[in-house]
Amino acid sequence: ESSSSIYGYHKPIMLAGGYGMIRESHVKKQNIPANAKLVVLGGPAMLIGLGGGAASSMASGASDASLDFASVQRDNAEMQRRCQEVIDTCWSLGNDNPIL
Repeated sequence: ESSSSIYGYHKPIMLAGGYGMIRESHVKKQNIPANAKLVVLGGPAMLIGLGGGAASSMASGASDASLDFASVQRDNAEMQRRCQEVIDTCWSLGNDNPIL
C-alpha cells in the first residue's frame, strides 16, 4: 500500500566566503627608519588566557585565584572597532599608507 506522504530531513547548509585584494607593497614589511615614530594601538594590557585551554576548562576555584582571573578571556569590542578603523584608514591611503 503506498502513501502520498513524503518524509525527509532538511539539513540547512550555510556557505560563506569572501574575496579581497591587497596591494603588493602591503604584503611585506619594510625596514623601520631611524627615529621613526612608533604608534601602539589598543587598550590596557591584561593577563588573558594564561594556562591555555586546560585552565579555562577547570572549575572555578579549583586552582589559585590569580590563575582563575588570568585565564578568563576578555574582549573589548569598542577598542577593537576603533583600532580597526585606524588600520582601515591607513591602508586606504594607498601608497601614502604610514604603516611599514
